Amino acid sequence: MIADASGQSVIVEFYDGELQLVEAETDYQIATNFIAFHGLNIGEGFTEFERYNTVEKELRKNNGILNEKDVISLLAKVGVQDGEVDKLQWSVVYNLTTGDVRLFVHRDTNNITAAKLEMCH
Repeated sequence: MIADASGQSVIVEFYDGELQLVEAETDYQIATNFIAFHGLNIGEGFTEFERYNTVEKELRKNNGILNEKDVISLLAKVGVQDGEVDKLQWSVVYNLTTGDVRLFVHRDTNNITAAKLEMCH
């Protein structure tokens, strides 16, 4: 996914031998490990569609706006779990307005690394 502070975003996927673009239809986009190009919805066989629906429901409930704490909690909640195996490696939150970055490994939201992007104008 590529996004900017203006609110524009696009999901870039590799499908059918070339890069494909999935443009935003709302003020936000969600990517959860499935091919969304042309509505194909080809998944990996885990919980990608359930995770997508959970994120979409939360965003709709909040008019597409979540605070940093809620985003971190949501990412920890929807990370891939395969039975007893936690497949969530890392999650990162980018605030494209302020440049603030928050990164956590697995679901350890008590150990968040903070950084800041250099903003270009």
